[in-house]
Amino acid sequence: MNSKLYFRVLGGVTVLILLWVAGCYNERKSPVSFQPVYDARWIYGGAEDDTGESVITTDDGGYAVVGATSSFGAGDSDVYLLKIDAAGNLEWQRTFGGAAGDEGHTLIQTSDGGFVIAGKSKSVDDQPVPYIWVIRTDASGKTVWKRLFESGWGSHYTVVLTGEDGLVIGGSCYDDTVGYKASLIGMDLSGDVPWWEFYRGGDSASYTCHDVTVAPDGGFIITGTAHVWSDDRLCLLTLKTDHEGNLLWERMSDTDRDFGVSIKCTSDDGFVVAGLCGGSTGYGYDICLTRFDADGYVVWRQVYGDEENNVGESVVCCPDGGYAITGYTTIPGEEAPDAFLIKTDAGGNMQWQQTYGGSMSDYGNDIACAPDGGYVITGAIGSYGTSYMKDVWLIKTDDSGVQQE
Repeated sequence: MNSKLYFRVLGGVTVLILLWVAGCYNERKSPVSFQPVYDARWIYGGAEDDTGESVITTDDGGYAVVGATSSFGAGDSDVYLLKIDAAGNLEWQRTFGGAAGDEGHTLIQTSDGGFVIAGKSKSVDDQPVPYIWVIRTDASGKTVWKRLFESGWGSHYTVVLTGEDGLVIGGSCYDDTVGYKASLIGMDLSGDVPWWEFYRGGDSASYTCHDVTVAPDGGFIITGTAHVWSDDRLCLLTLKTDHEGNLLWERMSDTDRDFGVSIKCTSDDGFVVAGLCGGSTGYGYDICLTRFDADGYVVWRQVYGDEENNVGESVVCCPDGGYAITGYTTIPGEEAPDAFLIKTDAGGNMQWQQTYGGSMSDYGNDIACAPDGGYVITGAIGSYGTSYMKDVWLIKTDDSGVQQE
């Protein structure tokens, strides 16, 4: 049940050899006891597979979701953009793509009410290797411009705003001679590219970037995975650059099977990373939350899980100083995963947990804080959709994670 995320995170892995500072590392594990909520709301899609990969709150108090659809559009799968009001009603939807596989991974809203989407496309010159694809739209989802960048066998791509007129696209690119490299592309809102930088661990490791955030000083912090070739370890990677992508420092854990998936800055200039790490029983994965200081050294680390697979996909910082994490988990005695929501305090100690889903496979892929103090999660649901395939799922909860109608 873990393979979907496993390939998303490891779709290209490379490594650097810098270890956590001893004495700063404090890992604690909390058991997880998930009980599913069998009530799905706000489901969108058609007769084929559709999935939500990223959700944001919009200026009008509603939501925007991006992902991929095989039900609508021009080909195998297309980028799928949905605008939803605060009550869960679909206002409009748009698809972007060609005859082959195209996917939307993340999106942001610009100051004019439009959107910028980062994803990948195979619908270019009948090539099997996907390109990085960046799409800017107006407020109604109509295309303003599109940009394609060669990436080799790249993986997940993320977009962040860098001010009123700037963007950064984080992701991974593949080179036949050196393997995978983390990548940052600096763009303006006209689609021009003033800089493009790559990062790898010299001759000892390859890097992938799965998420990026803007640091308080205007630079960028990447999280992802480092693949150390000497002992074939897969380590959590963090990397800091200045505002033009010049490398300032890089850190990696001394662990194995440890993947950084989602990153957010904290109020004290540090940052927090959610992801997954090898399960303590030697089977499956646990949810990991790691808190770093401003220089990239570990302050504390929390692990949540049991004997089953538990995957952390996205984290947000909460107004009370704590954190909320979503992802998916396989409940003991069941084969199909369910989406989950974990709320922690400022030290990463679990305060409560909720699970959402049914008898089929249901996933939480991204989380945002809602304007009313609750949370909104997007993902894919197979339990209650319009067919036996998966549909885009939006879960709206109150501040205790209780699913709202």
